[in-house]
Amino acid sequence: MKRSHALLSATIAVAMATVLGVSAATAQEDPTQAPPVQKPPTIGERITGILPARPATAAQLSAKLAAVMPQWDASILQAPVGRNWPGDLRPVDAAKVLRDEALAARAQEAPKGALLVETATSVLRLDPAGGRLRYVNRAREPKAEAAQSGLRLPENAESVALDALAQLGFPREEIGAVSALTQSAAAGRAGAQAEWKGDLYRVISVERAINKLPVLGSSARIAINAEGQVQRLRATWPAFRIDPSDKLLGRDAVQRSAVEFLLDQNVKTNVDIKARLGYAPVSPRGGAMLPALILSVSDGPTPMLLTVPVVSPSAADDQ
Repeated sequence: MKRSHALLSATIAVAMATVLGVSAATAQEDPTQAPPVQKPPTIGERITGILPARPATAAQLSAKLAAVMPQWDASILQAPVGRNWPGDLRPVDAAKVLRDEALAARAQEAPKGALLVETATSVLRLDPAGGRLRYVNRAREPKAEAAQSGLRLPENAESVALDALAQLGFPREEIGAVSALTQSAAAGRAGAQAEWKGDLYRVISVERAINKLPVLGSSARIAINAEGQVQRLRATWPAFRIDPSDKLLGRDAVQRSAVEFLLDQNVKTNVDIKARLGYAPVSPRGGAMLPALILSVSDGPTPMLLTVPVVSPSAADDQ
């Protein structure tokens, strides 16, 4: 039986749903069915002349998608199998990379196979199956007095963060877009202007890319303090693999699946849709990936991120 998967996540109110068994039937209006009943405009709408957007039809959504959908070919299935970096990483080695001597000593004493190591001020957690790493060091938080006097954040924070990821085993060839922001703080009496403001950390965000395409759900964020130390690190970067035997789908089939899902969401005629290609995980726990069409859908107060596979998944994708 042919199956397809669709993942839906709201970028503001975080939500995700997986849709299985999407029909491949043509998403066209049924001429035998009566059109939906349209409510008459309210008095306010008559006065202003501003009418609310109506639900979009299948034909309207098909036209919008056709205008933004990119092309794809078999090269999207030729992604290399990623290195299982979390499976090779020991907590003691991670602690040494992060230059946390107390944590490294505790990890050295921990039982074989331990994935959670703690000291009085720091915590390290590894999840090899999900490709996750979490680290926080409270001793590296800036003191209030230092923040008030003005901290000078290192100019090389990005290279410090990327070097740490490389030493932890993150594949350099999978590093995608890198961005940086400054985390600041302010304090003062209630109702009054802030008495002081100060920069605390340089936060580096790293996205993952395979074949120059984004990998949804894979990223790393590292906070660097004024001493150039990693104060916290949060990464989700599971070992990458896809099934090259998956059957590539044509634009029409993918477009029909996307239209059906958007109709189920009752999107309006003024919906804004942007599209790009990428890879999406079959399961939130990591494992197999699927090449997918990624749709950013803005309709109302809650935008949606919809992924529609561009392949017909094989049984191996569920393993």
